[in-house]
Amino acid sequence: NDYSQLLSEEVEITMRSQLVKLRNEEGVELSVLTIGAFGEFAKPGQSFEQFATALFNHWAIGNAATNRGVLLLICQDDRKLRIELGKSFAHSFDARAKRIIDQTIVPEFKNGRFSRGIERGVKAIHEMVRQPEPAAQSLVPVVPSKPVSAPESTPTPQGPTPPVSPQPQAERYPE
Repeated sequence: NDYSQLLSEEVEITMRSQLVKLRNEEGVELSVLTIGAFGEFAKPGQSFEQFATALFNHWAIGNAATNRGVLLLICQDDRKLRIELGKSFAHSFDARAKRIIDQTIVPEFKNGRFSRGIERGVKAIHEMVRQPEPAAQSLVPVVPSKPVSAPESTPTPQGPTPPVSPQPQAERYPE
């Protein structure tokens, strides 16, 4: 649904074919929606994230039994976009979806290539859902087979442990 008319006719035809293929091969329903401003459609006081989730649920994207749906929502006038994932996708997919937005879609949008950004985003989402979830890191500590002791010359701290300084915050860069 390209209400903002961001997609070229050629890209729209190609993308529809990709979406059908994704549904048939992976059982994942991916819907793309472009609108001007979400405020025209949202309930009063509804955040962009709440709007995306409500729309996802209202449209019943993905099979109800498996909940393997994805919504790519683009609000051109608000300069907002979101990839909303069904509950069957593990939390690790959230970070992967964010990378698709930051590294694939937004760079194209910044250069005014909306059709290409959406097309590349859909391809990246297709690849993301085809790949299994990355293996979880083991939470069991690794214990060496032999006890490890510090050399005698290593001083041991005396007194209370010094406070740990907080991690530095990420620096913000101008747009």
